[in-house]
Amino acid sequence: MQLDQNQWDDIRSGIVEEEGKLNIPLAEEAVNGSFTVLLYNGQDSPTKLSSVPIANNQSSELAGYEGWLFVLGIELTKKRVFRVTGVSMEEEGEITISAVEHQCDEIGGATLSKIAHFDDVFLVE
Repeated sequence: MQLDQNQWDDIRSGIVEEEGKLNIPLAEEAVNGSFTVLLYNGQDSPTKLSSVPIANNQSSELAGYEGWLFVLGIELTKKRVFRVTGVSMEEEGEITISAVEHQCDEIGGATLSKIAHFDDVFLVE
């Protein structure tokens, strides 16, 4: 089993109000820029929008999501790749996953493991 993890910077969360206004309770400053946004309404699977322009805590692209919870941030393109080496269940029912991070190179638009050179097996897209 192989997993990859995306990282985000400048993460904020809150609720979308009318006309795409963002209610961000813990933000000290207005949000401005282009962000990746995850939206959740409590019923459906989360919706992901990329490159959403936000100015002064508002975006017309989010106007149709009134009442939805959101998390926004800047998605980093660098990926960390892990190879799962073990999965176990503790007495309390908690699952523990052991993994080793694979050092990778970006080659031809693909992320390839430096540890094992099975290009068709360790290709992360």
